[in-house]
Amino acid sequence: MDYVALVDPVVTVVEKLEAIVNRYYERGDIIEDNRRQLGRLIRQYAEAAEILRQLETSKNFEIDRVTSARLRLFKIDLEEDGKTLEQWKEPINKAKRTKRVRRMKDVLDECEARSKEFFEFLNDKISPMLSSQPMRQDYYKARNTVPRNPPRLILNYNRSDTCEGKLKDAVLCKEQGQVVAVLACGQGGVGKTCALRGLAGETEVKSAFPGGLLYIQLGNDATMKSIVEGIATVVDKTGGEQLAKSIREMPLAKAAEKASDWFCAHTCLFLVDDIWRVNGIDSGVLTTLESMMNEKSRMIYTSRDERFLNRAHTRIEFGKKDRHGELSRRMLMKHAGYDAECDLSEENKNAFEAILDMCDGLPLAHGIAGSSVWNISRTKSAEQKQDAWSKFHQGILSHRNDMYDVTMEGYGKLPKIVDASLEVLERCNSNGRYCERFRALCVLQKQEKVSTRMLHKLWDMENLADAERVVDRFKEVSIAQKREDGGLVYIQLHDIVLDIATRMAEGRSERHKIFRDLVYSYTPRLRWGDTSFEWWETEDDGYIHDNVCRLLRNAEHVGQLMWLLSKPQWIAKRFVKNGIYAVEQDLKHGIALAENSNYGYANHKEHLDMVGRAARMSNATVATNPREVWFQLHGRLLLHATKCEQTKKFVEEIEQCAPRPWVKGSLGILQAPGAAEEIIKLPGKATSSITVEDDETWISWRFEYDDKRMGVSKHTRASGVCEHHPLVMKEEDKRWLFDVHCKAFAKMGDRRSFVTAHGNGRIVTWNRDTGEMEREVECLGYISDAGWRFIGFSCDGTRVASTSSQDDIRVWDTCSGEAMGAPLVGHTARVTCVAFSCNRNVLVSGSQDMTVRVWNAQSGEALTPRLVGHIDEVWCVAVSADGKRIVSGSDDKTVRVWNAQSGEALTAPLVGHTGAVECVAVSADGTRIVSGALDKTVRVWNAQSGEALTAPLVGHIDELWCVAVSADGKRIVSGSRDKTVRVWNAQSGEALTAPLVGHTGAVECVAVSADGRRIVSGSADMTVRVWNAQSGEALTPPLVGHTDTVWCVAVNADGTRIVSGSRDETVRVWNAQSGEALTPPLVGHTGWVWCVAVSADGKRIVSGSCDKTVRMWNAEDGRSMFMLECEAKRVAVDAHGSKVVTVGRRGGSRLWDVSSGECAMTSTHAAWPPTVAALDLSWSEERSPWKEQFVIEREVRDGGEAGQLLATCECYVTNVSGSDLYASRNFDRRCVIIR
Repeated sequence: MDYVALVDPVVTVVEKLEAIVNRYYERGDIIEDNRRQLGRLIRQYAEAAEILRQLETSKNFEIDRVTSARLRLFKIDLEEDGKTLEQWKEPINKAKRTKRVRRMKDVLDECEARSKEFFEFLNDKISPMLSSQPMRQDYYKARNTVPRNPPRLILNYNRSDTCEGKLKDAVLCKEQGQVVAVLACGQGGVGKTCALRGLAGETEVKSAFPGGLLYIQLGNDATMKSIVEGIATVVDKTGGEQLAKSIREMPLAKAAEKASDWFCAHTCLFLVDDIWRVNGIDSGVLTTLESMMNEKSRMIYTSRDERFLNRAHTRIEFGKKDRHGELSRRMLMKHAGYDAECDLSEENKNAFEAILDMCDGLPLAHGIAGSSVWNISRTKSAEQKQDAWSKFHQGILSHRNDMYDVTMEGYGKLPKIVDASLEVLERCNSNGRYCERFRALCVLQKQEKVSTRMLHKLWDMENLADAERVVDRFKEVSIAQKREDGGLVYIQLHDIVLDIATRMAEGRSERHKIFRDLVYSYTPRLRWGDTSFEWWETEDDGYIHDNVCRLLRNAEHVGQLMWLLSKPQWIAKRFVKNGIYAVEQDLKHGIALAENSNYGYANHKEHLDMVGRAARMSNATVATNPREVWFQLHGRLLLHATKCEQTKKFVEEIEQCAPRPWVKGSLGILQAPGAAEEIIKLPGKATSSITVEDDETWISWRFEYDDKRMGVSKHTRASGVCEHHPLVMKEEDKRWLFDVHCKAFAKMGDRRSFVTAHGNGRIVTWNRDTGEMEREVECLGYISDAGWRFIGFSCDGTRVASTSSQDDIRVWDTCSGEAMGAPLVGHTARVTCVAFSCNRNVLVSGSQDMTVRVWNAQSGEALTPRLVGHIDEVWCVAVSADGKRIVSGSDDKTVRVWNAQSGEALTAPLVGHTGAVECVAVSADGTRIVSGALDKTVRVWNAQSGEALTAPLVGHIDELWCVAVSADGKRIVSGSRDKTVRVWNAQSGEALTAPLVGHTGAVECVAVSADGRRIVSGSADMTVRVWNAQSGEALTPPLVGHTDTVWCVAVNADGTRIVSGSRDETVRVWNAQSGEALTPPLVGHTGWVWCVAVSADGKRIVSGSCDKTVRMWNAEDGRSMFMLECEAKRVAVDAHGSKVVTVGRRGGSRLWDVSSGECAMTSTHAAWPPTVAALDLSWSEERSPWKEQFVIEREVRDGGEAGQLLATCECYVTNVSGSDLYASRNFDRRCVIIR
């Protein structure tokens, strides 16, 4: 029987069935792909339409006729495709596997091809054209940038008994000062913002400020970035388009300074709305904003925080209106479209009174309720119009038992009013889904302004126009405010309304889903489980980058959030673009999840915390030079990478993804996060004193020697911003003002003044904000020429201490100049500093006797034994606010923490400064210590831990005397005063072998053979040694013969001969294999031999000596062949011994002809570089680069002194023989440029 024939039909059927099933599943894949592609294309086409609209309407650039014609064709094609996509939308979304779907895909592919063509044209043609056009010059244009108030609002500026009338009077009154504060008593929604904006419509106000009315919106989620953006916006609106672009990249102080230059010639009214004491924002921010004003300008700011009132010259308080008062009634009627209270039916009158009662005197509630009534009345006939009151009232009552019936303390029935207003919109626009879209706004932050580019994703809309229509509807009922800027429409909610949206979403258990759907709209891949979306590559729409970590956390995309925070690309981008605050806010979300044991990321907490601390310490440098962000993060995390796997991966990824060139450092090149929390850079060289106050650190500084400048800097911790304020002084006063013997300054009780004490016995009070001198007092009985000097102030600035040549201490009253109490006697050397305890009568002193003492300031008795531990003079002391801790700083570069009761040390010494510690301070809560040193840095320490900052570093343990580089540039050899030779990888800076040990004196010179296999070293022990470059073993016994220090060595090209020069004035030639001398000593020099070189053929030796001669020798028999009278620290000879190059000790080089003995050329000649390059020169090795040739510094630049700054180290380094490697004096700290 033919079984094959029987089986064949079955196989055929099975194959056909398999093909059908495959097509079925393939169609399913195509359907899903089509849906995703359709959504993507709809967004692309909306973006393209917006770009084309901006290109058509913008006046900032010009486009030629040919390009304009091409853009018009694109617009036609894209509009046609848009219609096609609209027609195919329903078939694609409802497609089934049994239908034909490839035709749909073909249509989508055609549309995508045209979209791709447009965007390629945009990148290839439009972008280069626009970037090549010259920047237009900014010209000032007086503008009113104040947003409009909602319609039908009642504000009466003509009556002095209304809040808005008082506000207007205060602004126009020139005798009341420049700054007006508007305070909302206890809550929001009382109308302060509307009153502020309403000023823009007052003719008298506009006439008084012809430079414009300029509005800056803040809020309780505002950051320093928000303020900078507000400044940039008002500059942009007044014609400073190019300046605004640069301001957006500046810190706040610099942005205000630039804006001050822009506004200085114009009389403006600045309106700063809703400032809160959050995210590093404090009254100092108002000081900075005030600097933008000239003497005729004014500023009004609104707040709910009374702590801001000290900045204002005039204070106006806003509160709730009388619930049933005349103003409340008029406001509600006006919003509803009635000019006055009309004749209502009994039912509608009762409804009006009930609504009025529910509004509870809140202008915000009046606006929403009245606007909703107006919306209802629009749909009714004239006879039924007033029935809108009862209709809306019934709507409010119908939600009494609603599942998301939220209550808010102090705001009465406002949530019910908002809910009823949304129902009004739903009834008037059946397809609007306004309740759902209002709840979706819970993803916003307070006072955040978001564009329709974000909203159309949030509301799952096809285009921006649909989102704009929803914004318009919300605006109609006063639930939201509509803004327009840069061609885009924005929405903004009052923070109380946002709270209601959030509570409604939570009441329906929708909040989590809303966040998740918004995340998916930005990256659909997350829906399918992909947790590695590279957010730093996405375009920022003004919302997503600032909020992505918050969105991921609330959407419970824990894996994606932790993955994102593990990427240095994201941290670096946020750090550079948005500053330290943005980085810390992002990391805070990750740390919160890591602390939750349910998620399984507990081992990430320490890593994230360390990344934040590394960023905080790097903030001052990155703010100055953003390119250093990679070097800074890498260098500070290296130590922790040895302990933490997550940090190790983070560091390794920096090495892979850092943009080239960048600088890779070794351990110790930067200080690791430990006890030190932050580094603050100051303009002055010497730090006089530090005061820590809440979130602020105030530092006084001065330049030394000839630069007669003093100043005060304020550092705000939350933002990382440091503002510098030089003191203003007359030229004739500078001589004695700079004799500031006091190592401290004190802030007076009013917080806006501080005092300094000077060597002639005078005490000066300064205005902290203006830097001007306010008062001068002379101490009675102070003897300035008898060794007396001031050394410290009390906390409130009312007392100052001085010391004298008798090593005692006296206390003076700063107001009267009189001495207080008896002298304090006990130190055995000069007293250098004192500190007063703020909460008890205790004084602490430090002295040149290296001790700290604690005294009773009244009786003069010592309260504890001497505090001993410093190994050099004590220059500064401080006492914690609770009086339990004493902190001291010393010339030994350390800070120490002591128990004020027992005198015992509480922590190990705080190590990190590279200069004497000049001043210290303790935060009010005692958790942070701030120190300033002569290394021109201020460091912030953790007062509790005092932990070690770095692990032991492997390298030379004494000064480095010499280096040599192998011919292939891969190895660097160093010799040190520690008697060892070390071999390093020239790229990474890592040690390749163990130390080459054998010399019994300092290693003075090293050389490497041409093949890189041999290392030769000369030493102060009068010997030469030969080493295996791979293993580090000695290849020969020591080459003995010199009778004094060997200063220089060289190896010929084939590695068979070694030449050495010595302090014994001789040159010797050795066999590199056996170590035997090949010739008698080459005698002729009458001074130390500094340098030697061997020609490539090995027949000629050239030596240079401190006898100011250069000699050439026959390498075979040792005969002297040639002598030049010149001083050289380095020599070279060509391959045949016919040319010699000498490098002078004071710079400059010469080329000598051996046959004639004449100088053929100097290094100043134009033909010098090509001439020398053409010669096959053998050079002597460079000797003692750290002592003689190179200037050590902290900066690493690409291409020399004028090159781009790549890294700022925290130790002194120098370039190693022209390579990309930089090293410290002992070669224990290194960094290399990675290209």
